[in-house]
Amino acid sequence: DLVTGVQTCALPISGKHMRIIAKSTDGIIEAIESNEYKQILGVQWHPEWLGEEGGKIFQWLVNQAGNFHAAKQLHKRILTLDTHCDTPMFFPQGVKFDHRDSRILVDTGNYENIDATLRDRYYKQVIAAGGTPVIIPPVADSTVIINTLEHLDGLILTGGGDHNPLWMGEEPSPRLHNINQERDAAELMLVRLAFNRQIPMLGICRGIQTLAIALGGKVYQDIKQMVKHSQDADRSEPTHSRSEERRVGKEC
Repeated sequence: DLVTGVQTCALPISGKHMRIIAKSTDGIIEAIESNEYKQILGVQWHPEWLGEEGGKIFQWLVNQAGNFHAAKQLHKRILTLDTHCDTPMFFPQGVKFDHRDSRILVDTGNYENIDATLRDRYYKQVIAAGGTPVIIPPVADSTVIINTLEHLDGLILTGGGDHNPLWMGEEPSPRLHNINQERDAAELMLVRLAFNRQIPMLGICRGIQTLAIALGGKVYQDIKQMVKHSQDADRSEPTHSRSEERRVGKEC
């Protein structure tokens, strides 16, 4: 398969909670997924630029978010029965708890100065897949994040600048590009809290790196000195190959 590549950082280690499922021909990790049966997927390329083909990954997340929402509703119903009913009750066959559309959390694409911005291709792909996009600002407050996650069924971590290497216990490389401490802190906290709640997640480009760092992995601070992996062509034009150890996104 051919995919896009505009990144300057990449993963050498995916972390103990994730496994590698695809690499590019130059050896860069292109995709990871949870090895603990959680619905978590990270891709190094940009599926939001790849039309219908890229939309399959967003469809995978929307489907998983729908399943997660149904499970939440069922859990609430069971708790209600356990708490308030004196006699056993049973659900009729075929009962549905997923009447509401899946809601996908689209994390901020970039945060600079006083602006939180997001490319339209992300939320348009979510809508095309049948989800309802919600955009949140990078707020590193656990109470705010927890309250936000209570109302969401899925999480997208979007592309953007480099991570501060101090989060990985490393000193900055001279080749390190733009970093934003405020966005880093908020997203790393967001991933850990979403992970603990088993919320389906999709990380794209910077997002796969956020997943890895939050869950024990590592990121090369700069790969330009190793390989040419940031294309000069338009983002919608695939320019390098990947090999898959398994199909990226079980339902893609």
